[in-house]
Amino acid sequence: MSLSVLGGSDVFYLLYSSLLLLFLGSLLPFASKRDRCVLFLAYVPAILSSILLLSFSIYSLINGISIETGGIFIQGEKFFSVKIDPLSSFFLVCISLVYIFVSIYSIDYNRIFSKKYDIRVFSSFINLLDLTMIMLLLSNDVLSFMFYWELMTLISYFLIVYNHTDGSTRRAGMLYFIFAHLGGLLVLLSFAVLFINSRSLSFDYFQRFSSYLPQIEASLAFILAFFGFGIKAGMVPLHAWLPEAYTVASSNTVAILSGAMEKMAIYGIIRFALFFLPIGRMSAIGAFAVAMGLITAITGIFLASVQSDLKRFLAYSTIENMGIIILGIGLTILFSSYGLASAATIALVATLYQTLNHSLAKSLLFLGTGTVTNIFNTRNIDQLGGLSKYLPVTTWTFFIASWCIAAIPPFGCFASEWLLYQSLMFSAWSAQSFVVSIISILSVLVIAIVGAVAVMAYIKTFGIGFLGYSKFELKEKPKESYAIKLSLIPLSAFCITMGIFVPQVVDLLKIPTIQALPFSYANAIHTSALILSFPLWNEATSISFPMYTLALLIMVSIPTVVITKVGKRIWRLGKTWVSGTEAIPPVHSSSFVQPLRRNLSNIFGIREEVEREGGFFGAYKIAVRILINPPIEKYAQVTLKIPAYNDPIDKLVTIVPSAFKKLANIAKNIQSGSVITYILYILLTFIVLITIAVVSIP
Repeated sequence: MSLSVLGGSDVFYLLYSSLLLLFLGSLLPFASKRDRCVLFLAYVPAILSSILLLSFSIYSLINGISIETGGIFIQGEKFFSVKIDPLSSFFLVCISLVYIFVSIYSIDYNRIFSKKYDIRVFSSFINLLDLTMIMLLLSNDVLSFMFYWELMTLISYFLIVYNHTDGSTRRAGMLYFIFAHLGGLLVLLSFAVLFINSRSLSFDYFQRFSSYLPQIEASLAFILAFFGFGIKAGMVPLHAWLPEAYTVASSNTVAILSGAMEKMAIYGIIRFALFFLPIGRMSAIGAFAVAMGLITAITGIFLASVQSDLKRFLAYSTIENMGIIILGIGLTILFSSYGLASAATIALVATLYQTLNHSLAKSLLFLGTGTVTNIFNTRNIDQLGGLSKYLPVTTWTFFIASWCIAAIPPFGCFASEWLLYQSLMFSAWSAQSFVVSIISILSVLVIAIVGAVAVMAYIKTFGIGFLGYSKFELKEKPKESYAIKLSLIPLSAFCITMGIFVPQVVDLLKIPTIQALPFSYANAIHTSALILSFPLWNEATSISFPMYTLALLIMVSIPTVVITKVGKRIWRLGKTWVSGTEAIPPVHSSSFVQPLRRNLSNIFGIREEVEREGGFFGAYKIAVRILINPPIEKYAQVTLKIPAYNDPIDKLVTIVPSAFKKLANIAKNIQSGSVITYILYILLTFIVLITIAVVSIP
């Protein structure tokens, strides 16, 4: 494609400048020892780099650029070249948007580590993580892809275990390390299956020979890649590392992991399934992916609803969101295999839309959580309350992100899930296959249940944590720094924008959709208005999302004004009291979801421990402790023998004596003192010598 707008291939200077700035941002922190200087040297280049990358990726996406440059030739094949196409451009938009605001946030947030650790290391590694994700998206061969995939895994591991003196952090890091490398091995094996068919390591060759791939080999390659990438995405039942790692890692690290790194796994599944495999013959595989997506979504949201730890709640919510995205990929494969062009197109657009919305909303939630935990030193929702009085900006942005991720209109996730519902309705009514219709109807029911539980879970979290009574007293009102405000407010604005300007976003997402699907987008979806319509008999009723948003704002604002302005003149609020004393109602997160928790206790391994303190007239104090031990995660609850943290110099001093001790134990086993054993040694030696003599005879 011609690049005349920016003078030929000069558009790539934006990309190369972005990569260079990000690389400098990983080196410059070591040029100073002053904390403030280190933070600016690390994150100012990162912010500029992300802005340049965002400009380049949006331009490439709008113009549908598909170009490959550079590379190293080894035995006739090109490796480590830089290739950009609409699909990689879209995911570059996701990670650059997230990293702009994570970098701004980190300028203030990273100071909490300055008294305990060297923040230069953390600042360098988080920039390197972003750099490896960018290079992963630009890879066009197995060698470079796996190199950057493993590098991304190692760097993210070091960021997770940054607080390495904590035993739980080291255990979570070890769990992540094992799962991540297992996933990398499965991905490598899937590439090996494709290599046997194409005799090449190039992604272009994989795509060229995809139609000739036998059914059994295609299914095997997909299963290996699906579970390999699914581990990184937190797909059930291989998700156990995710809540552990997200709970112990710093909030800006988790914002990157959830908002960007997990999207690399989604990119891998889409690239592998839609580009390297014959999706026209993959109906069973599509149904399998749909089932795994539904299981992941419903398991994630039910486990999230019973959590009282704020970060663990968001971690399980991330698993639910990944399930919805995996469901969309499975539906795209399933509908494509049955020739349902309209349904497959809408499903893929909805999947990409949901991916972008999740990147923005979930990173915003984790950044807001970081502000709360940094100030109040707790992640327990029951110990919080009344945060809106102390952190107004964090409260409002957390509210917007919560409502967005719960798919409440007019926010972005509502629009993307609305499109997913439409693809299911189209397929249920227009499919000639009974199996497709049943899968579509069941998917609608499960998504509706997941959505209802998600709304309940976020109402519980926001209502108990940010509203209601304050459970603590602060001597001074905490201040939200400019860095925090400049990161949270724009992200929340994007969450709203994604739900208002839906036709414009859909028009942008149709470009990678055209590239990925085998049929014409124009034949599947004639206009952007059609994709937002709901078929009723032979007619279609369309929705204008800007007008819908305006109507919702009017409906909400009128009762608010009446209650706050007029209501004060009619009634007077008083404090709740019992026997002449002020009463504070004990509202807890566990009691909020008590019916759901008790009905699903056997499935999700929820157990209650009741402690009673009694007096002369009976119990006067009752404490209930909720223990959550999901059976689906028991395979990952094996005790890992992690040594206590010691100084590295002490390890060097003890390594030589321990090595000699091991050698002595081996020698002791050889010298058993038995005559029969010694005769056996002589006999074995005699046999070995005779064998060598016979082999050496010419």
